[in-house]
Amino acid sequence: MDLISTLLAIIALVGLVAAVLALVAPGILLGFVPANKKKQAERHLGGTLTSRLPAFAVFFGIFLLAGGIGSSLDSKADDATVAPQAKTAKSEAAPDKGGKEAAPATPQEASISARALCNTFEENEVAANKRYMDKKIVVSGTISEISTDFTGDPEITLGFGDFEIAGVVCEMANDDGLENLSKGQGIKLKGKVAGYALGFVQMEDCKIVK
Repeated sequence: MDLISTLLAIIALVGLVAAVLALVAPGILLGFVPANKKKQAERHLGGTLTSRLPAFAVFFGIFLLAGGIGSSLDSKADDATVAPQAKTAKSEAAPDKGGKEAAPATPQEASISARALCNTFEENEVAANKRYMDKKIVVSGTISEISTDFTGDPEITLGFGDFEIAGVVCEMANDDGLENLSKGQGIKLKGKVAGYALGFVQMEDCKIVK
């Protein structure tokens, strides 16, 4: 679009210069012609103003046409640039029916797989901490271990296989329903993200989501 606009501007400029030259150049050149040869020169150069007008009109028309098209293209390009920006700004600041800005979905409402949660912490622990730490989420995965910690509290580990040292360790709020669970079973747990260490996301106060 910029190249086309530039070419049209050049054409418009050339048309304007040519129009001016068509109008005034013959008169200037005739000023240097001897009086006894002016009649003959006027026939070749278009000495009268009336005879110069058609050429002037053609070149001036080229100037107006090229300039008009260039301005139209620039205007459309500006509109195309501004419209998405205005739409984005409107969507980001759109108020709800009560006149307040709509709040984005919070991490407390997040539902994520154990694999995706671990990957998020592995890729950028700082960003993952800001997003999930001390927030309640629902995590889904496959049970790799049902055990108790050193204080005797029940834990469920969501893992990814015997040869992968990573997973989500969920400290349970109580042992309700744990007797009906088994390794390899799919499950959803809701709890608070408490930390991350050595490939394992730690969650606490977890409950089974039915």
